[in-house]
Amino acid sequence: MKKLLPEDFELTELEIAGNLGRVVYCQLLVKRISAIWIATMIKLNGVAKIGMLVIMYASPIVLFPVTATQAAELERKGLLIFLRGSIAPGDSNKLKAIISVQPAKTMKLYSKGGDVNEAIKIGKIVRELKMTTSASHRVVLDHPSVLARDLRNSGVSRENFACASACFLVWLAGVERSGDLVGIHRPYLPNNTLKNYDLSQAEEIYSELKSASEAYLEEMNVSTDWADRMFSISSTDVYWLDHSEIESDFAPLPAIDEWLSTQCHSEEMRKILSEYNALDRKAWTQPDEPVNEVLGEAGWRRFVELSDKKQKFDDCRFKAQEKLMVDAWREFLERHNL
Repeated sequence: MKKLLPEDFELTELEIAGNLGRVVYCQLLVKRISAIWIATMIKLNGVAKIGMLVIMYASPIVLFPVTATQAAELERKGLLIFLRGSIAPGDSNKLKAIISVQPAKTMKLYSKGGDVNEAIKIGKIVRELKMTTSASHRVVLDHPSVLARDLRNSGVSRENFACASACFLVWLAGVERSGDLVGIHRPYLPNNTLKNYDLSQAEEIYSELKSASEAYLEEMNVSTDWADRMFSISSTDVYWLDHSEIESDFAPLPAIDEWLSTQCHSEEMRKILSEYNALDRKAWTQPDEPVNEVLGEAGWRRFVELSDKKQKFDDCRFKAQEKLMVDAWREFLERHNL
């Protein structure tokens, strides 16, 4: 079977959700909201050591069981791969099959959770391929017409519009992550399974699970403090990451970000990016106010002007990222004998 490269299809199919059309996005009234409509879930298949015994869990850790019909749908559209629905065992193999034909740049995530082990497997593939990840944007929820359009274009229900629970583990694997409708909570054993263990056994189970989560976060270059955050949230609740946390803790990977930028930097472009980023940070100091009001008339005009200039840098960076993507894909095929 022929291995397809980017020149074999239209790059116009690529949707970079993180850019959203920056000017349009900034004109929207950004509001921090608490979405309560998502029933999230995490589950775990695995082995926990309890005393001198090794107990294989009879029930995976879930909020609700995942049946074959509930397994995630993975679909390719050009350089995009869409993951929709609950993550279930075998989904990582689906991803390998899809990626074996041609490279992909971005994984679009629409999932309320699923199998933790499988999410970690998918996340490791995403990182190996140097892919970016994209979740939905919270601001869309305040604009019914925009939400209806995005639901229609993404092919998902509102229930799966966010990336929550185990999906968080896939999202953080991206070398760049976009979107902010991302939620976390701790896993739990379903159907009152945990009550069949004594307290020391329950503590051992969660200790093992937390250690595995910390190891994965460390491998993904993410602070293990997020394991503490995840396990501090009740399994019946969801904590939604805010913009400042995403900016500070889930920024692009430093080495890759700098390498990509140096392919396109000039002294003049450095100054443009520096001024643009300063205005962008100022705009986020008052997230409940329209950006043009926060920046003032002169600041808004300058922001739009800099956005146009920054687009040249973004176009150059995209080409460099495309090369990185293809090189990583070829190495992946060789490493996994695909």
